Amino acid sequence: MIKLMRIEFFKLRKRWMPYALLIILLAMIILPKFISYTNYRNYSSQSTPPVVTVTQTGPDGSTQGVIINPGQNIADSMKQELVLPGAMGSIFGILIGGLGALLLVILGASVVGAEYSWGTVRQVLVKGTGRVKYLGAKLSVIGINTAAAVVLVAVVGFIVGIITTSLVNGGMSWDFFTAGYAGQLVSSLGRILLVMAAYFAVAIFLTLLFKSASAGIAAGIGLVFMDTIISSLAGLSSLGWIKDVLRLGIGYNAQQLSSIFFNSGAGVAARE
Repeated sequence: MIKLMRIEFFKLRKRWMPYALLIILLAMIILPKFISYTNYRNYSSQSTPPVVTVTQTGPDGSTQGVIINPGQNIADSMKQELVLPGAMGSIFGILIGGLGALLLVILGASVVGAEYSWGTVRQVLVKGTGRVKYLGAKLSVIGINTAAAVVLVAVVGFIVGIITTSLVNGGMSWDFFTAGYAGQLVSSLGRILLVMAAYFAVAIFLTLLFKSASAGIAAGIGLVFMDTIISSLAGLSSLGWIKDVLRLGIGYNAQQLSSIFFNSGAGVAARE
């Protein structure tokens, strides 16, 4: 098994796709943060933020004007996405919200399905290698590399959060980084990997079923998008028993897992 895993590690390192997908994922983590910072700076630099005056009628029939500043609300919302600890919420949202799973589906289906198009599956199996060991080694290597990539993305995202926090606040305070917050980060990474593994398992099953990388990729991508629609429908309160069925989808449960982080102490600290 170890020998097979070494071979799979070697083959994976020689492929260009893992590196391309990792670059895409890092870009989707880094670029939106600095775009958000640019927008936040533009809002904050406005000398006269837009205000809205709303007329309200009191219990005694008197009227009074209430000034609302939507521009300030938008700036505050942007700040929460840029300043740690809340900045990590959007990064985990990207990973658990579909993009991470989508890239993993593409990678997994491509790596497993390519063996059929190359004709190497039969060559390996006829030499006495068991199917379970062969597939287990391949999936183990993909899983190890995926876990390493998720940790790398989280570290890069945290570094970006340090930069944006320093730019917004003019400095960096580490008061938020408690043992509880560190535990929330680790548990959030575990939930991300759990959701990604669910999509990955379905994509691999379809790839093996059709013995085709393209079929696995197409079916996996379709699953991610369809599951997003299903999870949205599951949020409708008027669906009755259909709602309970839709709640069995991966996407709906992924949203529930992601809300654990957003509603955690870290999220509360970010809003204070």
